[in-house]
Amino acid sequence: MRRPALLLSLVLALVAGAAVALAQERTEPNPVGQYAGVAPGSANLPPRAPGPGGSRLLTWPGFQARPDGASRFFLQTTAAVTHRVENQQGRVVIILEGVGIHLRNTRLPLETRYFNTPVTRAKVERRGRDAALVLEMRSNITPVVTVQPAEQGYHYLFVEFPAGNYLPAELAGRAGNGSVTVPAEPISN
Repeated sequence: MRRPALLLSLVLALVAGAAVALAQERTEPNPVGQYAGVAPGSANLPPRAPGPGGSRLLTWPGFQARPDGASRFFLQTTAAVTHRVENQQGRVVIILEGVGIHLRNTRLPLETRYFNTPVTRAKVERRGRDAALVLEMRSNITPVVTVQPAEQGYHYLFVEFPAGNYLPAELAGRAGNGSVTVPAEPISN
């Protein structure tokens, strides 16, 4: 009777030790300039990833300033989603029907006012049984919205805006063109 209990205790201790080692491995900081979040085309998973197939959840919102001057917002979801676009005074709202929000942190705003994009701020909100991406606009531009399958069974909803001169003069003078230049080749020290 003692032997199975001892064996079970040993197995549980090994599993707990592996979990602690994995948690310690994840707490190491990323090198400066390395983005470890979710992005289209990367293998990075959202925190506490629920995995695709279960509940329809919004797992990650993001923003990308494109090299061609265009910009896009993206929402990673655990399943393909149905959406609708509502144009409101100074806002564009994209409703994701029947989609929950994975983590509370997902609702923090994306501040984009210093980027050359027609959107100054984007925020995910709960709207009854739906999730909504609320885009606060500085220009009256209608985005192109598409949904595409992604890596590891996830999906992306893309909200794309064309290139243009969207920054007000006072920001354009301080922030340049509002974009970040990333070298094509890694810089060696």
